[in-house]
Amino acid sequence: MMILTGKTIVSAIRPPYPYGGEFMSQFLFALRLCWFPLLISTVAFGYGAPGLQAANFLTLFGALDRAIPGLGRVVKQNANSGVAAGINALGKEAELEGKKARAFPLRFVDGAVFLGPLKVGQVPPLF
Repeated sequence: MMILTGKTIVSAIRPPYPYGGEFMSQFLFALRLCWFPLLISTVAFGYGAPGLQAANFLTLFGALDRAIPGLGRVVKQNANSGVAAGINALGKEAELEGKKARAFPLRFVDGAVFLGPLKVGQVPPLF
């Protein structure tokens, strides 16, 4: 096993590189398989996480519509279940004035506002 390990390391470091063609064929296969999810995630993440741009949250859906017409509408229609799941995951069940409510862990750290682990905003200095 040690000899095989040594030969593998030497083959990976010193030319000729016999694995180049196979690497490229596997890379292109993965790219052909995943190009559409990569495109969607690049557009969505390129416009920033909605929690970090709270004021421009709805522009994310507009950006999706510009990239692929109709995609923003589909996301808006299906967002309710995701929002409900996120609220249930972050908040703890509580009672407020005799009604069911949710309690959320809200904290401020150096001007940043966190809702649980998510940064939701930045507060400017007060002085």
